[in-house]
Amino acid sequence: MTFGTKAVDNRSAMRMLVLALILAALFGMKLAYLPGTGPYSLDGSFYVNAARNVEEGVGLKTNVSMYHRGNLVLPTRSRLIYPLWPLLLGYTGRAIGLVRAINVLTPLFYLIDLILLYVVVRRLQERMWGPANEIF
Repeated sequence: MTFGTKAVDNRSAMRMLVLALILAALFGMKLAYLPGTGPYSLDGSFYVNAARNVEEGVGLKTNVSMYHRGNLVLPTRSRLIYPLWPLLLGYTGRAIGLVRAINVLTPLFYLIDLILLYVVVRRLQERMWGPANEIF
């Protein structure tokens, strides 16, 4: 069965419209549930604390004495901190403020994650079953 270019364009446009609607709904829900100025989750607060130290120029350190580690001098380095997120938040926080950086970067990376998930699933679908002949 062959399709004209008009039918292919219509399916592609319909696919992009459905994708945009789904992304808009999910992104809207994400924005509705932003914590604003806090309180953040337990893990989120730990990384915000490390990001605040980066923003203030203290370095990648924490003011939290966690678990069995009885740190006598705070702030201190911790092997429990994965460095990429607090460094990104801290340096962005220097430019636009830490709370604004948290409220901008979190939804931005959520949206990027949704788009990348769509691209990966679409490519897997095309590899497994070939190009789609349906609307979706």
